[in-house]
Amino acid sequence: MQTVLSSVITLAIMAALMQVPAGRWDWRAGWQCWLANLAITVLGGTILSIRNPELIRRRGQVGRGTQLWDLGMVSALLMTMCMQFVVAGLDLGRTNQGPGSLMFWTGLAATGLGFSAMLWSMLVNTHFESTVRLQEDRQHRLIDSGPYSWIRHPGYSSGLLYFAGLGLMLGSWWALCLWPIEASILAARLILEEDFLTDALPGYSEYRERVRYRLLPGIW
Repeated sequence: MQTVLSSVITLAIMAALMQVPAGRWDWRAGWQCWLANLAITVLGGTILSIRNPELIRRRGQVGRGTQLWDLGMVSALLMTMCMQFVVAGLDLGRTNQGPGSLMFWTGLAATGLGFSAMLWSMLVNTHFESTVRLQEDRQHRLIDSGPYSWIRHPGYSSGLLYFAGLGLMLGSWWALCLWPIEASILAARLILEEDFLTDALPGYSEYRERVRYRLLPGIW
């Protein structure tokens, strides 16, 4: 029940962040983006509630031992994502404009692909919490199967796709200008997380040698 309430509140805030700056409640592009996120929330929540309900609960909490620097990183990332909605509303919402068909469908595909990759990562990795910590209370172990056998941080890669898709679905180039900031925050967080896991999680140093790439196979 608490998880459902949290999702409803999150979706309500998302709608307000787009429609209030637009100065109207009938901005079509904003509602299209909102509906896509509603579908993602319902589908992802349903699958996880069947396969790993405990992870849903834990992702809504800040676990014991969470690194302080990560709280700052997560806050900065959430604020930047919220700014995407606000900027798009100010940019296009007041005149009720939106993306062309190609831009919208490209954004929807990027968002859907990013969501699918993140959901796969969550299903494989039972330690996929929202913050960085050594989960000693959950017998934290190294995960190197599924997408983790190709890249070390598939959740971050999927996040990059998701954030890009949001700007494209909203049709705002100004909102898309925030994507490099989100990418920079994720990259900085990734580097700090890798250093932490190398020191704290047994086998992670050897895993870094086996799986060479962090985000994109053959690139980085």
